Order: sequence, then C-alpha cells, then structure tokens
Amino acid sequence: MSHGLILYSLEAQVFVLTPVSPIQAQDGDNITLHWDYHSGFHTLGLAQWGNMTSEGTLETIIYLSSNYKGRVYVTSKASLSFIDVKVDDSGRYGSKLTFGDATISNSTILEVSVRPITDVSPTADGTADDNTINTHPVYLAFVAMVLILIIIVVVYFFLTR
Repeated sequence: MSHGLILYSLEAQVFVLTPVSPIQAQDGDNITLHWDYHSGFHTLGLAQWGNMTSEGTLETIIYLSSNYKGRVYVTSKASLSFIDVKVDDSGRYGSKLTFGDATISNSTILEVSVRPITDVSPTADGTADDNTINTHPVYLAFVAMVLILIIIVVVYFFLTR
C-alpha cells in the first residue's frame, strides 16, 4: 500500500519552489519571481503567469497584456522576470500550470516602492562618493571669467608701472 502512495507522489504535479511573499522591490529594479515544479510523468500542456486573485484566478495574462511587453519574461521552467519594475506593477502575481486535467497554481505579492531620491551622485563604479563636488557648468564658467579678469588686472598693473 505504501508503494502506491509513493507512486502517486511521483506522478503528482506540485510546485517544488515558490517565491517568498511579499517580495519587496524599488522602482527600476530587476526582479525574478522563482517558481519550479515537479510534473511526475505528465507533460506540461499550458503555462500561464499574470495578476492573480487571492482565490487563484488569473485576471491578466502577462503575455496578452501590453503593460508588460518587453519588460517581463519567463525564465527557467516557470519563473517570471521583470526588467525595470514599476510602482504600478505592485500586486499579486501567480503561476498556473496545466498537466492534462490537473492544474496547479501558486501566487506571491509584489510590493514596489518609489526609489528614494538622494543628492549624492554615483561614481563610475556605481557607488556613492561623498567627496565628489558636483558643480554646475554655469558656475564653472563664472569662476573661469573671474580668474581671467584677475589675470588681466595683474598683467595691466605690471605693464603700466
């Protein structure tokens, strides 16, 4: 009898990896919602990803919505990757997989916040450098003109002596 249970579990379709919930991101981040599954001896017939209700119904299918075009891709077996995630992308996302007459689904909540604005500019390697002085080009032109005037006054003083 236990062999029958083991055989059944080998044939069952189950998610073996699901994303944590909620997933926190900031506007502009690249994120991946990782799902993976075990299909037993069954072939995957239909795979769908999208906005999912708490009851498990897919409301918006990612590939049919122009809101995600060019920014959301399916990676690995069943993971969903977002490029340049937006605050409007916040919500419940799910994966729904169909194997013949069996369907499994799972969802996670994505929370996207606005990236904080900082006055520190990143350096070439992407790190913030507090010692960098950011000067406006108009200010630099003003300083150059003052230096030129000082030089002209000094030269005039020595030439007229």
